[in-house]
Amino acid sequence: MPKNASAIAAPVKGIDAALAIADELADRWRLGAAERDRTRAFPHAEIAELKSSGLQALGVPESEGGSGVTFGERCRVLRRIAGVDPSIGQIFLVHLYWTEVMNKAAPQELRSEFNRRITRGELWLGNAASELGTRTSVESSLTMSKDGAGWLLNGKKFYCTASLAADELIVTGSDPATQEHRLAFVPVNTPGLSIIDDWSGMGQRGTSSGSVEFVNVHVPAARVPDPDSFMGLFESQASMITVFAQSLLASIHVGIATNALSDTIDYVRSRARPWFQSGVDRASDDPYTLRHIGRMQARLDATEALQDRAYNLMDDVASAPSEDGRGEAMVAAAKVKLMSTEVGLEICEHLFQVSGASATVAKHGLDRHWRNLRTLSLHDPVDYKAKLIGDHAVNRRYPRVSYYT
Repeated sequence: MPKNASAIAAPVKGIDAALAIADELADRWRLGAAERDRTRAFPHAEIAELKSSGLQALGVPESEGGSGVTFGERCRVLRRIAGVDPSIGQIFLVHLYWTEVMNKAAPQELRSEFNRRITRGELWLGNAASELGTRTSVESSLTMSKDGAGWLLNGKKFYCTASLAADELIVTGSDPATQEHRLAFVPVNTPGLSIIDDWSGMGQRGTSSGSVEFVNVHVPAARVPDPDSFMGLFESQASMITVFAQSLLASIHVGIATNALSDTIDYVRSRARPWFQSGVDRASDDPYTLRHIGRMQARLDATEALQDRAYNLMDDVASAPSEDGRGEAMVAAAKVKLMSTEVGLEICEHLFQVSGASATVAKHGLDRHWRNLRTLSLHDPVDYKAKLIGDHAVNRRYPRVSYYT
């Protein structure tokens, strides 16, 4: 297992080996997680380790020299990493998700090049897809204008998670001549591209989810694929791309909740005091403390079991795609998204009720769990996931493919 970016491990083969490496990395990263959050530090060293660990190629097809692991297996690895530091988890999520998009949408020559570079630890993918100030979150004001044999990009993006780690950004925009939605693969050192580290969110502080500006950024035609290859991922009723995306997000939710509950139990065992009316000598014997922790543990276990079931269904459908199968997989993913949000936030808030006032002291950093989950869970409205589940339960309707369903 490499401990620096100069030693590149071969792509991991098999989920057991991948989880073992994830656990080894997590053990090293655990102690610094609260301090990185407190100082809003970007995890440069940790991402360098991850980039060279062999896990960086989880999304590269085996035929291209990668790990070739399933959607669900990638999510399981992400859940382990997010259970230590969800900022690292979100940076990894971006790389995993856009590796999948790249392998579906990029021209074959570029795809092969990118897969080779990822496998060798030379390429980390970031994104510049979302914006502030547009009418809705799926609209884009960034323009991609034809310019001879290439394209010119102009505009500004936000929520550009992982930009400080990225070697290439996957950028979305609109062709003003045709109004087509387009995708471009842009090296971060391209003239006119500026990464602005202005993320000030209360949570996920180490993700560099701020701005990227494009001023007459020239992109060769070979790096701007035909719109159909990208938009087809969000139009085909058998496409699994958004099932995968929602499952990745919920994996971080469960990772955060798991970490929060573990920290709660450690605090109750080692620091918390029993209430004087409890009749016990230790907080770990307080009946109300045990009741709350018992409920949290049961609800978290149930959510994780629901998530594992959804992972398995996602993989089964991905191996034999169909419209109905895809619909069932998205309903299952939506259930996990709903429960991981609600149960996770309950755990992250109730931890203070069982730990006591001293748990709010800044040095413990326990507030980061709620801030991180509350911030990430606003990625797309969970109410719409509940409505989707209800529509299927009552009307037997499956959700149409969109950017978020």
